[in-house]
Amino acid sequence: MYLAPSWMTPELPSQWQPSFSPALPLLLGQFFWLFLLCLTLPSASTTLKLLRLASFPFIAYNALRISFDLSYTLGNPLRDASIPTVTWALLVKAIEVCLALTLNSLYDPAKAGGPCWIKPFRIPTRAEEKDAKVNSGGPVQELASGEDESALEWRPVPFPSWLSWGRIVYAVDVMCLRRPGTSLLLPNQRRALQWSQDDLNAWADYLRTEHKRPEQVPPHAHVHRFGQAETSILTAAAQFAFLGLGMSWIYLLASPASKTLCASGLVVPVSKRASSTLLRIAPWLFQRCSSPVDLPSFFEIPLVSQLLTVAIFGAGVCFSTGLPEALLLKLWRPSPSTAYLPAFDRALSSASISRLWARGWHLFHSRDFVLISRLLPFGHTRPGKLFGSFLCSAAFHAFIFCRLRNTPLAIGPTSVAHSMYDRGMYIFFLCQAGGILVERQALDLIKSTEFAKRHPRFIRMARRVWLFVVLFAPGRYFVDSVLSKGLMTKAIMDGFSPRALLLMVCGKTY
Repeated sequence: MYLAPSWMTPELPSQWQPSFSPALPLLLGQFFWLFLLCLTLPSASTTLKLLRLASFPFIAYNALRISFDLSYTLGNPLRDASIPTVTWALLVKAIEVCLALTLNSLYDPAKAGGPCWIKPFRIPTRAEEKDAKVNSGGPVQELASGEDESALEWRPVPFPSWLSWGRIVYAVDVMCLRRPGTSLLLPNQRRALQWSQDDLNAWADYLRTEHKRPEQVPPHAHVHRFGQAETSILTAAAQFAFLGLGMSWIYLLASPASKTLCASGLVVPVSKRASSTLLRIAPWLFQRCSSPVDLPSFFEIPLVSQLLTVAIFGAGVCFSTGLPEALLLKLWRPSPSTAYLPAFDRALSSASISRLWARGWHLFHSRDFVLISRLLPFGHTRPGKLFGSFLCSAAFHAFIFCRLRNTPLAIGPTSVAHSMYDRGMYIFFLCQAGGILVERQALDLIKSTEFAKRHPRFIRMARRVWLFVVLFAPGRYFVDSVLSKGLMTKAIMDGFSPRALLLMVCGKTY
């Protein structure tokens, strides 16, 4: 669906010769150097802290170089969006390791520069609490394998020593752990990083007080649902089917051979023969309309079709993981439960916009945005952290498409700022922050009133309606931003067929 306003450049070429292998040594070298820096995090040495600090400009420069250099390519403009996605992960991890953790430790010279491991310790029974041997000092016994996961408390443990296998495993955990929970590497060791401590203790406390097993934690609980799939296989399959039908609808609209009819605001792609038949059989329902590929803007198509496109784009994110997760957990039972956390928590049925973004949406990147927001001048206040997180999310989504903006190869403040700005992305994500703030203020105003006590159901319904208003109204700007880049043409989308992806791996065009 090529929807390009008159001020946009002509249609993008759909393919060219893939050539990404020259970038692999540089990219892998940056990740390996960052891994070596993670090995130094437990040290209180000022020299090592300064080494990490001095490494940031070089890692950032090379990450941006790979992002901007158009000679590094996967052979398709939409596939190339994965390159800035990977380099963004490198950038954010460098910001965490080289800046956030290091600067924090430099303020306290005796403090180590990284998060320590936490492990589960068994909560002593009342009889054990009276035992002098248990309370004579030192931690309680570590949780034995197979013991009740509710009878534990997660506590920090000392850093592993230099030149040990434990230090290597620690560095891998710092590099790879992005969601709350324990590591999938050697899971029986039940290791997590300190930033997961509150979530893990809250989860264990919930199991203990509610007398539940991990698989009994319901959707939208106030704790994470460790060890469970997001939803059942049947529901996940239905969601995946909707996503498949939606993407097929967009693909057919982008096909030059399709004719389009309009049925109550829904643009329907049909063949020429079917178009004549439908107009003859049901002229009261179907009318001729311009193809979306011929319109100057996404906002020119009927509103119903706009909202459907927004829903399909959202489904492309939150429905894409449900079925693979459900199938995986039928074949594999994570042990301990904390070693696995689903990417989403039934986002479609979230009770409110704040709940959606706090727990229901993608947990893979959320910690990155919160981390960067705390480094901003206004990031120490609650509203500042809220807007800062969504500001970083907008910058990330804009950065994904930086290769389409003719960003100059010379890397400087102007080119970096240019690569992270996209009007539609910022409108959408800042509206999410504004929607959460409005919801919070409204709830604070009415929570102690008689109306709130008498009409809790109405308030729940209003929060659900507000959720979809905040998602769909500004979501149209997000979709317009993507479509206006000319990425959703049939020729470009053909680059994601199994054959085209196999040819890409072989370095050939499709």
